[in-house]
Amino acid sequence: MMGDATTAKSPDFTNPPLTEVVCGVQFAPIQGWLTPHYGLFWNRIKADYPGSEDQPPLPPVRLEEFERPLELGMAILPPLRRVFYCAQPANYLVQVQPNRFLHNWRKLQKSDDYPRFPEAYSRFTKRWSDFRSFLKDSELTPPPVELFELTYVNMIGGHGAVFPRDVWRFMNFYTALPQTASGADPQGLQLTIGWPFGEGKAGRLTMKLKHGVIATEPCEEPVMVVEFTALGAADRGGDNMEEWFIAAHDAIVHTFAALTTEEGHRIWGRIP
Repeated sequence: MMGDATTAKSPDFTNPPLTEVVCGVQFAPIQGWLTPHYGLFWNRIKADYPGSEDQPPLPPVRLEEFERPLELGMAILPPLRRVFYCAQPANYLVQVQPNRFLHNWRKLQKSDDYPRFPEAYSRFTKRWSDFRSFLKDSELTPPPVELFELTYVNMIGGHGAVFPRDVWRFMNFYTALPQTASGADPQGLQLTIGWPFGEGKAGRLTMKLKHGVIATEPCEEPVMVVEFTALGAADRGGDNMEEWFIAAHDAIVHTFAALTTEEGHRIWGRIP
């Protein structure tokens, strides 16, 4: 399905249910990276990203084919934090930790429009270039990229839908929601599906489906979250970045369109 999908015209919607796009890279931990470097890098991008937050570090991402045995040893220092650098308003943010660099677009208001993939990717590559330049200027060796990652988060709700009961109004790969012998509707839903991805099957595409609620006045709004993540190995230390991200974007949007219903496409304004 992946090979055929990426050759077709990319699906497009006038009002997609997209709420977040994350472009990122993972690399070997930067040798010599210390807490002061977070502030020094912030000085370089502060005009565009004036906000800052401390967050727990993300665990390493590993493709099954590249997993190594767990490394055991005595920890001398706790792992360094992950830092958010936020634009104003905070629709865009940069995430940095010693082995990860990510750039997010987030929908914070219903009126926020997704800037489309070329713009989101361009902002990511610009800040990644800024980060690599900062490392060189700080006499830190820019590490070769090990993995690429692209995540799309869709939040589906409204139109009288109650989740998880109405999940199949929007997802088309089952005909009905499983019920108990008594006929009761389920109260919870979590589903994960994974596919091999990329040439040589060196990566994976994963879809996570779950339901939740958004706190709105005067009540909570039920929603369904559909998250797609593509992960892939970098070639030649990351020289195939643009090629990989284009292929990952195509795989995600074509798979989303293939697994969602015509009703959903009408609601989201699919463009013929």
